[in-house]
Amino acid sequence: MFCLYGAVRHGASRKGVEHNPDRATSEAEGYMAGVSVILLARLAMAAEPAPVLIDRVVVVVDDRLVTASDIALEEDLSMRIPSPVLALALRTPTDALIDRAIIRGLASEVGVYQPSSVDVRQRLTAISTTFDGPEEWALFLDEHGLTEDDLAGRLFSQMVVERYVRRNIELASQANRESRQEYLARYSEWIAAHHAVSQIRTVEPRSGASE
Repeated sequence: MFCLYGAVRHGASRKGVEHNPDRATSEAEGYMAGVSVILLARLAMAAEPAPVLIDRVVVVVDDRLVTASDIALEEDLSMRIPSPVLALALRTPTDALIDRAIIRGLASEVGVYQPSSVDVRQRLTAISTTFDGPEEWALFLDEHGLTEDDLAGRLFSQMVVERYVRRNIELASQANRESRQEYLARYSEWIAAHHAVSQIRTVEPRSGASE
């Protein structure tokens, strides 16, 4: 502002140049208006938040995706109510989700592996009771971007996988009176064979991306 005012005064004091106050004021106002537009544009650009990565794909299993949010949810749920199927309960969250993606494909829509809506609701209720009241339960769902129906759908798939493993691995193990170690070895060998024929690809995070 001082520089602009000085320039007007300097221009007016030169010999032979007629000083027009109205013109000087108009030019000054026009200049300041232009500066204001530029400053506002720059402030808007500076205020625009940088892109933030909400979620990302961690593993691709055939045509199924395992995301970072899936892994975070699996970790939280497994600490509250582990899978009743020991072979699945002992897997890391990421490995459990990879196994689940494979087994869910094997189970397909076969009715014998599908839990009833009552079974799913009971599992959902059991999880909700591990929280200190409805507010904490609602906060948990909100943090994971889920509704109760969303979580029920995920539990349905998890229970399909559990029933598949029970029917195809646990029953055979029990029939052979296998020990706990033998049962776990049976599952490991079985799932490893399915890993070998599945397309499993780990997706590395992009550099500079923030989760």
